[in-house]
Amino acid sequence: MSIGMVFWTLGSGAERFYVVPRSLTLLHREHFAGYRQEETYAHFDRFSFVSKVGYVGGMELRDEGGKLTGSYSASFVGLTGKYYTAPIGAKGWSLGFGPGLMLSKIHTYADWALTANLVAYGSFDAGRIMLRLDNLGMGTLLTVPETFAGGYFLLPGGTRLGGFLRFFGDLDLDAGLYLAKRISVLDLEVIPAYRYVTFGLSLGVGPLKFRYQYTHSYYGLGSHLAGMTFYWGTQRGIEERIGRLEAKVSEHERQLKDIRKRIAEMEMEAEAKARYLIRKARRTRDPEKALRLVEMAAVFHPSPETDYLIDSLKGEVVRKRKERYIKRINAFLRNKMYADAYAEALDFVREFPDDPRAIKLFKEIEARINRRLQKREKVKEVKSRALDIYSDRNVRRADSLINAGMYLKAYELIKSLPDSPEKVALLTKIKRKSSAYLDSARVNIKRKEWARARAYLEAYLDLTQDAKAVSLLQKVNESMEKQAEFHYLKALESFQKGDVLGAYAHAEVAYELQPHNEKYRKIYERLSKLYGRYVR
Repeated sequence: MSIGMVFWTLGSGAERFYVVPRSLTLLHREHFAGYRQEETYAHFDRFSFVSKVGYVGGMELRDEGGKLTGSYSASFVGLTGKYYTAPIGAKGWSLGFGPGLMLSKIHTYADWALTANLVAYGSFDAGRIMLRLDNLGMGTLLTVPETFAGGYFLLPGGTRLGGFLRFFGDLDLDAGLYLAKRISVLDLEVIPAYRYVTFGLSLGVGPLKFRYQYTHSYYGLGSHLAGMTFYWGTQRGIEERIGRLEAKVSEHERQLKDIRKRIAEMEMEAEAKARYLIRKARRTRDPEKALRLVEMAAVFHPSPETDYLIDSLKGEVVRKRKERYIKRINAFLRNKMYADAYAEALDFVREFPDDPRAIKLFKEIEARINRRLQKREKVKEVKSRALDIYSDRNVRRADSLINAGMYLKAYELIKSLPDSPEKVALLTKIKRKSSAYLDSARVNIKRKEWARARAYLEAYLDLTQDAKAVSLLQKVNESMEKQAEFHYLKALESFQKGDVLGAYAHAEVAYELQPHNEKYRKIYERLSKLYGRYVR
């Protein structure tokens, strides 16, 4: 009876809790003094079966006088089964209970015991918790009840950290820490405890996981455990998906590390470039040139300093432009070039329509012309000449904008011109030139770059009402809706697989394609928050 109790203590006391749903595990354990043990774990969604067979041979048999008379062997068999109220691995708590049978034979003596076994298993996003009570039994074999409480947290980078507390009977205590790290297909673990320290290594290859553990007791004794686990059914797919996701996360982390490093370098370079541009802008007397330099500095490295400089320089540029208008108008008036002064005033009002000085000066010029030129026909002639000067100047300006490819800006300027053959010619030219927008839209449609195609088509339709372009835009919008829905579904699928980065990328595309869609906006905002926490 006592040897059977020792066997069960060795078999269950050195075991670390190991539950894998829908799997079969075969293990071989070698203890001190020649004791060996074969273990089999079969796990299903709600059932688990464990068998242990321990044996030792070559033990000396002596008589009452201590004389060696031969040898004998001893063996032990343990069987347990448990039923769980919920599938193991599902979120939340699962309660398990079931019977067990222990048999032992020492030389010619046989012992037996029936046992009851209970377990409470909690699975959460942040980790796992287990409470277990085993070996509550009756029979000729004295069973040793075991109480176990333990768990671990899931940390970033495939790391698990936790601890456990275990009692044997009412006196024997053991406690320790649990640390494991997954590196690609390898799973490394260390379990320093009060009585022993365990070093473990697992290697996963497809549906198989090979496992080795070495346990060293502080009393100088040690044991080895080797075996493998075969996953089948749903669990095999889960394990393969976990492996792929962990490899992907590891690759993403490496890429993010490289990106952060490059971003830090670029930020330093951009800050240095921005400082150089600001120094150059401070030395520049022309406020317009200085403004362009500071705006470039703001692109490289925005800061309160650049914002302040931009605001002050914009004010200086506007002030200078207004002064130039006033100076030119006064020069034209001094030389009695009333038509040129009137045309300049029209430009002044067009550029600064809300400026009180521009409006006041325009009215003063008009009144001055009326006073100086008493004949009504003369006034009309001057104003007509002024309008001609104004139109000629803006026709040339619009033509330059068209040649530079700035069609929308040119179109806005042409609309302000009075009706004339030159205006018609410019509209014809801009329509002919802007067909490049339509060509670019068609190229992007072939490439399925819907957002760019839509931008070109909208710009083209701002310039001309082409029925073909309207039809193309309708088709592009329909394609964008389909593509946005595709990326939305891919975002949901990636998120369910645990791929936060992939889900964020798809949600961002869906939102960019359909920014007014409330459904896409909400998932993009939620994933943006998760993404922000993930990349920190």
